[in-house]
Amino acid sequence: RVGSDFQCLLAPIFEERLSDIVIKCWSDGVEALDVTLKVCRDAGMAGPLMSTASTSDILEGSYVTGVSSGHVSQGGFSETGTPSPPRRLLASPPLARFVNAFLDGLNEVRRCLLAGSFEMLRSSSVSMLEQVDDILLANERAVLTPGLSGEALRLRDAASQMRTGWIEGREYCTLALEVAFGSVERDRKERKDDIEKREEKAKAAELEAKSSGVEVRDQDEDGFMESSEALQSDMQ
Repeated sequence: RVGSDFQCLLAPIFEERLSDIVIKCWSDGVEALDVTLKVCRDAGMAGPLMSTASTSDILEGSYVTGVSSGHVSQGGFSETGTPSPPRRLLASPPLARFVNAFLDGLNEVRRCLLAGSFEMLRSSSVSMLEQVDDILLANERAVLTPGLSGEALRLRDAASQMRTGWIEGREYCTLALEVAFGSVERDRKERKDDIEKREEKAKAAELEAKSSGVEVRDQDEDGFMESSEALQSDMQ
């Protein structure tokens, strides 16, 4: 055979292209969110920012949305293995559409899972989520401006509701990213090891205190129990 093996040169090319595709999906989602909020604010319309279903229906899971690709649905896990987004996001369609765009990007990652692109995607995801934070904060400040025309009260309610719902949404996006990378099991093991080390230190301190005749309260006992229960629920 005449020639040389150039496979090692292909990975960086594919990693860069994969990152561009994923970041493009995320950027489109951020831009769509920003444009939607600006248009509704300028027009004085709050309808597109709020769901027609009641909050109780959404939280109880009796309401199913038809937004975008259908990622935001009933609880549990989607077909791709990613945890389903919090139902609270369904109360704010613009946020639900952004989460769909974020998950679309992760679907591209699953098609070509290249470890060399993980760090770039992690840093880019942090930047995108911070942009969403800034957009929601700027929108809330804008609708609180005196003299806002149109449905001012509903616009303010929607802005406040989106900022509250985004707390869960951001945590979900971060988790979904790690699930796509396959890093969740490693994170669970690290948490388990950390809890075991803390428990060992507490027991050692208790034994040392007893041997010296000093009574010591178990200040972190409740914390260890909560952490252990949370870890067991995650592993189930």
